[in-house]
Amino acid sequence: KLLLTDPDPADIDPRDIAHHLSIIPRYCGASKHRWSVAQHSLLCLSELYRHYPGFVTEDLHLDLALLLHDAHEYIYHDLTTSLKQLLNTQSNLYKQLCDQFDIKCQERFGFEVTPQAAEIIKTIDLTCLRAEAAVLMSSKGHDWVWPDYIKTDVEYLSKLIVKEKDEVIEEKFF
Repeated sequence: KLLLTDPDPADIDPRDIAHHLSIIPRYCGASKHRWSVAQHSLLCLSELYRHYPGFVTEDLHLDLALLLHDAHEYIYHDLTTSLKQLLNTQSNLYKQLCDQFDIKCQERFGFEVTPQAAEIIKTIDLTCLRAEAAVLMSSKGHDWVWPDYIKTDVEYLSKLIVKEKDEVIEEKFF
């Protein structure tokens, strides 16, 4: 029911997001074992609680914002970084659609992402991406370029990157 170019916030169903993100693979499925977008989001949430507990108390919606940081992928899918860059170089349409959906999600769930929260979300997202690459990718992420401020405790996070059934992931997500 969602219009891809102008989704109505009332049509955004959290169960649909949870279901779709639990079956959409990260890295377009090119990982050592199955790892979904929902699993990535839950890993990010665990990092938020571990590193920013005080901020979560101050910003009651930061955990929800982080959990939903890739929600747009439930309708636009998880594309490879190189394909996203190509699409955005050609028209910027993919980024515009994702940004618009993120705003509609915020409307639907009643929160706004502050600049400080956006910075925390981006840092956690990249931190978890780095750990996932180390565990799930054959290159271990060694050939990827990481910002200097991204410090990842791969040993700790690798213990959280485990195989789970889709139903368990979906249930945990919402």
